Order: sequence, then C-alpha cells, then structure tokens
Amino acid sequence: MLLNIFLKKNKNEAGIAVLLSILVLVAILGLVVTVSNISFRITKSNQSINESEKAFFAAETAAELTIYDIVRNNRGLDLPDLVAQPLVGTEGATWDRQVRLATLTPGLCSAPQAKSVCTNSSGAVTSGNPLIINLEPGESFEFDLNIATAPYPNQVRINWSGAAQTRVLVSGENIQSIDTVTNVKVPASGVLDPNNDYRIRIINDDSSLVVYDLTPQGGGTSELPLDLNISATGFFLNTERRLEVFRPSWLIY
Repeated sequence: MLLNIFLKKNKNEAGIAVLLSILVLVAILGLVVTVSNISFRITKSNQSINESEKAFFAAETAAELTIYDIVRNNRGLDLPDLVAQPLVGTEGATWDRQVRLATLTPGLCSAPQAKSVCTNSSGAVTSGNPLIINLEPGESFEFDLNIATAPYPNQVRINWSGAAQTRVLVSGENIQSIDTVTNVKVPASGVLDPNNDYRIRIINDDSSLVVYDLTPQGGGTSELPLDLNISATGFFLNTERRLEVFRPSWLIY
C-alpha cells in the first residue's frame, strides 16, 4: 500500500513537472513571438521611414530645382512639366513637377489681421478687385510680371490717394521710368509685351503710411497673375510624397 502511495505521488509530481515545463515553454515561445513581432515592426517601420525620407527628398529637390530655374531664367510659365526625373545619389528615387499659374490672393483686407498685400474680396485680382498694398514710410513693393509670362492684362494701373510722395520705377524694354503722379499706367503707352522683362517697384517716400491699388486693365485677360503654384512629387519604391510650393511674383522691402 505504501508502495502504491509512493508511486502515485511520483506520478503526480511528474505530471506537475511536465505541466510546468509546458507552461514555461509556452511562455518562452510567446516571448520569442512577441520579440520577433516587435523586431519585425521596427524593421518595417525603419524601412518605411527610410523610403519616405528618400521620396520626400526627391519632392523637395523638384521644388528647389524649379525655383532655381525660375530665378535663373526668370520665366515661370516657360518651364515645362517634368516627369520621372532621377534623383542623383539615391538609386531608384525619381521626381515629377508641375508649374501652373496661381491667382490666389494673399489675404483679405477685412481680416482681423490684415496683411500688407491684400484684396477686398477672395479670388483673382481683377479690375473690380484690385491688389491693395500698404507701405510704411521708406518701404517699397516690387512686382515681377515676368515670373508669370502669361496671361497678361493689357496694362496695369497704380493709384494712391492724396499727394503722397511716391516713386514708381518701371523696367522693361531696357527702359526705366520714374513717375510721381497719383495715376501711373504700365506701360505708359501700348500694351504689356510678354517677351519683355517688366518689373514694377513702388517706393513710399512719404512720412506716413500710403495705400496703393494695382488694377489690371484692358483686354488680354482681366486678371493679374500673382504667383506660380509648384506641385512636386517624389517617388521611391512604393512610397510617394507630395509638396505644394507657391512662388510669389511680389516682395516688400
């Protein structure tokens, strides 16, 4: 009887040992699976980040090269759309770009924090919605019509109220003129020629803030081109990144 009890006890202990061994093995297996899963996710995440960075660098390169081309050639809309350009130094990465005219206004003049350059209504700058520029004493506004070579209005008129001291410099056709009247037409005669480099610079020589209106006039188009919209896309393997960059045709000094 004692022998039976002893054998039964040994069998129970052996069963418990086997059960504990199985539980330990399951725990270890679960830990290995968890660690492997985490390691796989980290590897996958690092790979995704690496691909995303290369795709972003490709898109950024497209935007930077486009702006460089505009500054070098000074002809925004003469730039062709480019597709599948290789990114030097990153095997397999390519970029695309599209350049198109943008007529977005820089902000409403009635906004709580009105900008120095604004319009009364949202949308394009037209004869009924002029571009309004607020210049402090000594400030100047430069508008480069050549950034967007087309479409051009026939003329651009510059107006300001009162007898404020102002200089308006117009360059184009290798001619520079200075006007101090309160109603300036660019060009002084004829129509704007897209083949010429037109730049308008307004300088406030007065001792107080002066508000100026730039209004497109005549045929051609009733809108005044403000800037270019550069759409850049970078590709690497299965990853795609996009950038939208606006290249304004105006600047306040």
